[in-house]
Amino acid sequence: MKGTDTIHSERFTLSHDQNNLSFHFTFPWYDAESEIDLVYRLNSSHKSDTTWQHASSSLDYLNLPALEPGDYMLEIKFINNYSREESKSIKWHFTITPPWWKSSWFLFTVLIAASLLIYLWIKNRFRQKLILQQQAYEKKLAVEQERNRISKEMHDDIGAGLSGISLLTEITKAETNDPKTARDLEKVSISLGEIAGRMKEVIWSLTTSNDNLSSLFSFLQKQVKLQLDNFPCTLTIVADQMIPDAEVRGDARRNIYLAVKEAVNNIIKHSDADTVNIEFSFSGNTIKIQIEDNGIGFDTGHKQAEGNGLLNMKQRIEETGGVLQLSSSNKGTIITMHIPLNIPT
Repeated sequence: MKGTDTIHSERFTLSHDQNNLSFHFTFPWYDAESEIDLVYRLNSSHKSDTTWQHASSSLDYLNLPALEPGDYMLEIKFINNYSREESKSIKWHFTITPPWWKSSWFLFTVLIAASLLIYLWIKNRFRQKLILQQQAYEKKLAVEQERNRISKEMHDDIGAGLSGISLLTEITKAETNDPKTARDLEKVSISLGEIAGRMKEVIWSLTTSNDNLSSLFSFLQKQVKLQLDNFPCTLTIVADQMIPDAEVRGDARRNIYLAVKEAVNNIIKHSDADTVNIEFSFSGNTIKIQIEDNGIGFDTGHKQAEGNGLLNMKQRIEETGGVLQLSSSNKGTIITMHIPLNIPT
């Protein structure tokens, strides 16, 4: 008991700081005190002990110091050491309550508060993520709108201007009687055609509606046929018919197209090939483009390889995260491009 507090009851409740207990009792006996033993056992909500323990030599009290919070049942009895007779046991039931910071209501409150804080933290993180996603989407949308605006202005203004200049050049060339002037005008006309072609390539790469795999394969097939239109060879193009709705950004499309264009230009300029096979396929979230010819080939370790634009092709494919592979012999050249795409599953 704390201080001089005394309780006369077989059932009672104590606070956590009233945990040093001393039980005092009187018990009538008719034998000598030396022949009597006091035994007890203490069961609690922490553990259950059925073993009887001998108390100190005193038969007047029992000390139980520093008890932990919990429910207890104390049972004592007296035993005659010689006759082994036992008295009727006496029982006390009592509870020591935990401190408020260990109480169930406090722990429950802490749990609720912690859960609320975690919920608010997750909510805040989720909100921040949504804000970042919204900002990224708005930025992407603004970039796409600007790309479309530029491509439209190039098509409407610059394209119309080039068409007008080309028409004026053709009219002037038809009206002139000077052969030198006619030749110069022909060069101007060819240059205008090349500029118009490059501008169409830029417009295609800028237009966001073309940011997909289907548009890429279609454009590549069309441009390859135009490049090889006047080249004496048999052209075979094989392309997957089942093309997924995969996004290919404008910068990646342009790099892939320019790499393919460079490879075809090399065939025209250096290969002496009469057969060209091109494959466009998609598998495992990876674009595969293979360009094969039956020309004379070249030494891939020679500096001539860099002169043929191989370094530029590799750099363009690597900028897309892809890999360019090359093999060449006197039986022809094979260029294979592997470009990975991030396709949502």
